[in-house]
Amino acid sequence: MKKIIAILFFILFLAGCKVPEEPTVTAPTEPEALVENVSVPEVSEPTKPAITPAPREALSEVRCVGNKIEGIVTNVADKQIDITKEASAVIHGVLVVHPALMECEKTILEPGESTYCGSLAGKYKLAEKNRLIFRMTGLEEGILKIVECPE
Repeated sequence: MKKIIAILFFILFLAGCKVPEEPTVTAPTEPEALVENVSVPEVSEPTKPAITPAPREALSEVRCVGNKIEGIVTNVADKQIDITKEASAVIHGVLVVHPALMECEKTILEPGESTYCGSLAGKYKLAEKNRLIFRMTGLEEGILKIVECPE
């Protein structure tokens, strides 16, 4: 009985041992002369480009169409704004008293959101050259735009 247990133990011991395999060597498939002439450039780890936010313009694409000054208004603040309460335009030194006169498609803008405004000068008569100053929450100072309106 002891011999059977010893033989089983020996068989289990041998079953757990593996003979290391010898590495196989394969013959090169390309001629040595071609392999010697190939240069391998050093590859450095790529660096990530610095992520910089795109500059946002609070007032862009300003132009005169007929008797109106239109443009795109973008919320550059870090919070939601209401254009009717937090934006104003001055044309020829006259404040466009009610921003609703600016005829914007949207009045509530999330940060980074833009809207088209069809009449930044309100109902005021325009000259050939118009001095428009636009102020909005998120701007440190007003934006001055000179808008030409050919007659």
